[in-house]
Amino acid sequence: MPVVIALPISEAERTEARSRSGGACVRCGCTIACFCRAGGEEASPAFLLCPDCMAIIERGGVPAETIARLRDVPVAIQAGLDRSPLLFTVEEQIPDIVFPGGARMTGTYCPITVDARPLLSFRPQPVLGGPIVMSLVLGAVDEEPDLIVKDNEWRPASDAWHFERRGNRYRFSHRSGTALLAFAHRTADEIAIEAMRGVFGNTILEIGERGTLLNNVAVTIPSVRSQLVGVHL
Repeated sequence: MPVVIALPISEAERTEARSRSGGACVRCGCTIACFCRAGGEEASPAFLLCPDCMAIIERGGVPAETIARLRDVPVAIQAGLDRSPLLFTVEEQIPDIVFPGGARMTGTYCPITVDARPLLSFRPQPVLGGPIVMSLVLGAVDEEPDLIVKDNEWRPASDAWHFERRGNRYRFSHRSGTALLAFAHRTADEIAIEAMRGVFGNTILEIGERGTLLNNVAVTIPSVRSQLVGVHL
């Protein structure tokens, strides 16, 4: 059973697909996913697959009957799924964000903006135990910043963007090497930023072991609590 990206897709279909899939990839439980349909079945219900599992299926690595079974009984609604490496809430609506150097942002909807543009942002999850809902904007050199994730939907404007999850580690990157977000879902309701970089107009941002650099000048990311925006850069 080939799988194709479900476009166009209405908001009602999105809501139904999220509910049917348990808010995550039907195969592995990753909450960063795209809406898909069975190829050649335009009337078939949409479901969620992460980019990693899409690639495996496209290479023929998953039997058609397995895809059909997972579409009907996704792993996120099965008992026994280990959710610890996955982006599901436990107690808090918005995860704590920890930056290199130790700065911690608690209850912060948008941890960081550059030139008034939100980069990483979160939407409250009304149901405890549901997916952490995130959006992500990154910019690569010679390209306009791209909303590559919107409310957990993987939706980059080009195939130059790549996503992968290995256990509790998540990586979003551009093939040019000029845009990146890497983080670990370290403990329940905590995301630890390991590296972030991007180009936003005339501004170059880099966060990593050397701290936070804006156009190669060191800046400080503060610890904050219960703020709409953590830091404006």
